[in-house]
Amino acid sequence: MRAYKRQFIDFLLETGGLKMGKFKLKSGRISPYFINTGVFDNGESIGKLGYFYAAKILDRFEKDKFEILFGPSYKGIPLAVATVIALNSEFNLTKGYCFDRKERKNHGEASEQDFQKSWIVGHTINAGSRILLIDDVMTTGRSKYDSLALLNRVAADLQYVGLVIAVDRE
Repeated sequence: MRAYKRQFIDFLLETGGLKMGKFKLKSGRISPYFINTGVFDNGESIGKLGYFYAAKILDRFEKDKFEILFGPSYKGIPLAVATVIALNSEFNLTKGYCFDRKERKNHGEASEQDFQKSWIVGHTINAGSRILLIDDVMTTGRSKYDSLALLNRVAADLQYVGLVIAVDRE
């Protein structure tokens, strides 16, 4: 096991990001553990979390294979932000980030004709953009498919490089 993976597990246990017990998940399933990235609520802890995600990304993906990190609302938002900061500060790699809104914006720069500005915040997604999705956990994958459907309405021919999560509950 790579050092950053062991450090990540220790980090989850030390911070309470991993809890053992009996938990009912959004999917209705019962799990013997619960991952809560919401406990990383200060600069130090979210910075470390971003580092672990960045290390995993660079361990798994070539740095020129993606240009944008997409974090679905809500927990994916700070993950995407913290990870692009870590990619830059720890690995000297600049990437864009974006996330979705839970409700359509219809004021300011958004308009009926601009689907992206109505639903997406952050880096502009263009036709052919290479996107890496980032989130905390995956159980059924339903929310990831919802994100893909939304992104596919933003621009054509998007390239999905992969999905990085802290824990796959399957």
